[in-house]
Amino acid sequence: MNIILFEASELKEHIPLDDPRIAHMTKVLGLKEGDGFTAGIIGGKRGKAVLETMYGDGWSIQFHPAEDTP
Repeated sequence: MNIILFEASELKEHIPLDDPRIAHMTKVLGLKEGDGFTAGIIGGKRGKAVLETMYGDGWSIQFHPAEDTP
């Protein structure tokens, strides 16, 4: 199972297109705009995220934390 980790502050901005996590999601996992994936906040909750919109400089990602994280 893939889980992509982010710092909470990163999700307030676009994740750059050259970020290795974006490359993994788009090239290896084949994700595209609107696709969901398992994600987590470093030191925080895990949950589901969506690649929302691709801009010229990166992706916006919407994170939805799970109610109960072990």
